[in-house]
Amino acid sequence: MCTMATNRPGWAVTVIVIPVMLTVFGGLLFMDESPIWWKKLFSRGFEGGCEPYMVYAQNRWNPYGAAVRLNPDPESPKIGGYSPNEIIVVDGWLHAKVAYPTNQGPWNSDIWFHLANDPGWVSFAGVRGVPTSPDPTGFAEDGGQPARTPTICEGRLR
Repeated sequence: MCTMATNRPGWAVTVIVIPVMLTVFGGLLFMDESPIWWKKLFSRGFEGGCEPYMVYAQNRWNPYGAAVRLNPDPESPKIGGYSPNEIIVVDGWLHAKVAYPTNQGPWNSDIWFHLANDPGWVSFAGVRGVPTSPDPTGFAEDGGQPARTPTICEGRLR
C-alpha cells in the first residue's frame, strides 16, 4: 500500500493568515480615514502641496459660491459646494483643465485648489483671496482679489 504525504498548510491559514486579514481589513472599515499606506497604494490622489490656507467662495458673479468637484476637471462629478464668501481651506493647487475658458482673465485659469480635508477640488474662478460683494449686473470688470497660488503649494496628481 502506497500512501502519499500531503502538505496541508491549513493550520497556518487558520491561525495566522485569517486573524491578520481580519485585523487589517476590519480596522480599515472602522477608521475615519484610510491610513497613508492605503492611500498611496490604491488611490490617485494629490501629491505635494503645503500647509493649509484659506480662500473664499466667490460672491461676485452668478452663479455665486464654489462647486466642489471629485477631480480637477469641470466635467468631473460635482460632490458638494460652498456658499458665497464661505471659507474654504485648501492645501495646494495644480494646473489641469480650464473650468471656464470663456471668462475674462484671470478667471479663465487652469488652476484648481485641493481641499485640505481631501474630498475634492475647487476651480480658480470659484474662489477669491478675500470676501467679495455681489455684482447683480454681471458686468463689473473687478472680479475681486484672486486667491493666492504660492509656488511652494503647487502639487500634482499621482
